[in-house]
Amino acid sequence: MHQGIVAPASGAAATDPDSLRVLHVDDDASHRKLTRSFLEREGEGIVVETAPDAGAGSERLEEGGIDCIVSDYEMPGTDGLKFLECVREDHPEIPFVLFTGRGSEEIASEAISAGVTDYLQKGGPEQYRVLANRVTNAVERHRAHVALAESRRQFATFLDNFSGMVYRCSPEPPWNMSFVGGRVEELTGYPPEALERGEVAFGDDLIAEADAGDLAERVRSAVDTGESFEATYRIRTADGERRHVWEKGTPIVAEGEVVAIEGCLIDVTERQEREAKIRGLQTWMDDLIRAESRRGVAEVAVRAAEETLDLPLSGVHLREGEVLEPVAVTEGVRERLETDSAYRRTDPDRTTDRVVWDVFERGESLVIDDVESGEVMDAAETPAASGIIHPLGDHGVFITSSPDPEAFDDTDEALVEILATTVRAALDRTGRGDFHRGSTPAIGTDGDRLEAFAGALGHDLRNPLGVAAGHLELAGEQGGEHVTDAARAVERSREIVADALALARGGRVVEDFERVRIADLAARCWDSVETAGITLRVESEAVVLADRSRLSRVVENLFRNAVEHGSTSNRSQAPDDAAEHGASEVRVGDLADGFYVEDDGPGVAPADRERVFEVGYSTAAEGTGFGLGIVREIVEAHGWSVRIGESEAGGARFSITDVPLR
Repeated sequence: MHQGIVAPASGAAATDPDSLRVLHVDDDASHRKLTRSFLEREGEGIVVETAPDAGAGSERLEEGGIDCIVSDYEMPGTDGLKFLECVREDHPEIPFVLFTGRGSEEIASEAISAGVTDYLQKGGPEQYRVLANRVTNAVERHRAHVALAESRRQFATFLDNFSGMVYRCSPEPPWNMSFVGGRVEELTGYPPEALERGEVAFGDDLIAEADAGDLAERVRSAVDTGESFEATYRIRTADGERRHVWEKGTPIVAEGEVVAIEGCLIDVTERQEREAKIRGLQTWMDDLIRAESRRGVAEVAVRAAEETLDLPLSGVHLREGEVLEPVAVTEGVRERLETDSAYRRTDPDRTTDRVVWDVFERGESLVIDDVESGEVMDAAETPAASGIIHPLGDHGVFITSSPDPEAFDDTDEALVEILATTVRAALDRTGRGDFHRGSTPAIGTDGDRLEAFAGALGHDLRNPLGVAAGHLELAGEQGGEHVTDAARAVERSREIVADALALARGGRVVEDFERVRIADLAARCWDSVETAGITLRVESEAVVLADRSRLSRVVENLFRNAVEHGSTSNRSQAPDDAAEHGASEVRVGDLADGFYVEDDGPGVAPADRERVFEVGYSTAAEGTGFGLGIVREIVEAHGWSVRIGESEAGGARFSITDVPLR
């Protein structure tokens, strides 16, 4: 029957996270006391607990917190070797030192076979110094092994969840890979082994020839300076597909020389294609404004759909008197009409024109099941049919069509709606109509934000583009102020597009973080805003991990919102009261889990606080309705939260929370 466990000599040392906890098992009480005294004196940070036999030692070991076991060999009941075997069953890696007065080659051989970490005979004071040194070394090796295993586990978890590819390669072209991990085959089409064995050369076999020179120059500069580099370029996958990738790499230096490059690649094809389409929209929007006639507007629409949006557009029909006059189509569409049986116009009565006229009269889009026969169905019931006719208000219709039922995905549908709405606005030379500012559905979290973007952008562009077109037409007759007004309307359109681009990009999950001091960021953002005499007070010590450029957009938009809406109340106030209670100060301060931006203006009524984040919603006559929608998108992309409340002065307070503070 064992006698129990003796607590460590120092309670303070026992709770020290830097201490080295040793369990000494020996049936000789005087030797336990002597060993503890020597080990705690000779070994830095060593704290010793003792047990009189193997049974007591096993009980203490199960409680946890022991870094090393030092055990005698000859003990009643269970000797040191049997105790070692029991320990190894449940704790195969904990350091175990056999410290015995009886030494022999036979005992040493058995101990080694059983998995002992070290073997040492008892002796004078010098042996205790040796014991302390061996215990320290054994624990350090064990801790290093555990740390390495944990690091490898974390890296493996990272690779399993990483959406791209990580690598280590040579610093010179063709950048042969010594290691690749992550979703290598999903990204490149090649198995990791093919890249690591050199069967596929990254530089020669994957990188698009047109982009190879620029990438090589970037990498060469990084190797020369020892600094990291970033690049976006195209690759050729194993099956010949072209993809856009974003890469960040860092030169690895050993003994003053760059010996390798380590980094990662992420597939950004979808983002690049989306941004290219949006840039194309902005380009042909300018062309619409410059068009000199109604027919010119329609021609631009055809070219935009065919070349920029990659949509199969079969034509635009404008209303001229009591007929719908077709506009010539581009060569690509003409070839499709001539070669695809579904589009051959063999009917001398041109039944399709009757269908087009019906759509114009009803003012509702129709899906064409068979262009040749003119059979149609409701678009809502058959969204994947072979063609869609879109009305252009009082101006006519335009037709998108495809022989492939799957040619129109959700993104194409959204871009078609932008095309229809903007063409309609450009055709409306008077700038009048039933335009009303309102809200659009909240943008979802599935990464595809073009649907809401289409509705808001198309709606908001109608007036400024129409105004611009009307004034430019009058400018040809009168000149002067009409040109100025037109330029202002065009600039207004550009602001809307810039905000829409920010919205489309804002919701991407943030992956590049850096330390950002809120006070410094706020000062810089304030300098970029027209503040209209309002003062800024910053009372923040917060430092956060964030994407600096995108967080700047958040703060700038909140500042602009305070300035633009500071004298516009959503409460029930008389106009004079609203003017008197306009914002005079904007404050930035800290929260327990984030920071806030507030003003002392009229504030936002509780019933409207959720609506202000909706894309397209604004109470300001000149507002785009994008600003606070962009704020929410970027905040949520960081994994944070944003809500609106009331400041101490009764104004609006935007609280950004769930922010890890540094």
